[in-house]
Amino acid sequence: IATAAAIGGSGPLNSAAEAAQALEPVAGASAETLFGIGLLGASALAAAQEPAPRERDAAAPWRTPAAIVAAAIALAFVPMLGLPAFYDSLLYLILHWIVLATSWNILSGYTGYFSFGHGAFFGAGIYTSATLMARFDWPFLWTLPAAAVVACVLGVAVGAIVFRVKGIRGEVFALLTLAVTFVLGTVIVNTPIDGGNGVSLASVAVPKIGPTASSTFYLLALAAATLTMLVAWWISV
Repeated sequence: IATAAAIGGSGPLNSAAEAAQALEPVAGASAETLFGIGLLGASALAAAQEPAPRERDAAAPWRTPAAIVAAAIALAFVPMLGLPAFYDSLLYLILHWIVLATSWNILSGYTGYFSFGHGAFFGAGIYTSATLMARFDWPFLWTLPAAAVVACVLGVAVGAIVFRVKGIRGEVFALLTLAVTFVLGTVIVNTPIDGGNGVSLASVAVPKIGPTASSTFYLLALAAATLTMLVAWWISV
């Protein structure tokens, strides 16, 4: 209450006498009134201590990428704990879906274009990587940039068409991206790329990034999730 009186008055209370004088008007007030005055004083004090909007906006945006990087660094030490491979695989799946959900949100969440085409872009990257490893003996890590480029080119090609036609909005856009997914899947399954039996990667060597093969995939997924979230943050600011 004394704090509320100080904030509502001309300045801070410098003595017990001034505090007692400030409390005299509310000495006979009810408990509800006293609680309300105290709550008002606490709110005013919090508002007085809060930084200016411009200062807060200048500092706050960098907290998000710093938190993302700090969390990624901490999670990178998980394989050192020697946990069973189940946990590496579980964390890999979580990070995998973080990548897909965040990348989907960049298009559908930020712009409002509801897309069903992410399966096509993801599948194009997967088959690019698998084909280069199984048929051309590329090292696993070398195939990742190539897979990203193919998925990117496919996305740009589809976007160059659908975003230039004014009538393709809403449900039409969603159905068109769904059609791209089905068409691409049908082409791959009925060509030598897949042939209906899939692409065998049993003989492909897993790079030694983590202590085990499962931890290697976990670390790669962690790097991908970190990069994806940083890109999403950069687009949103």
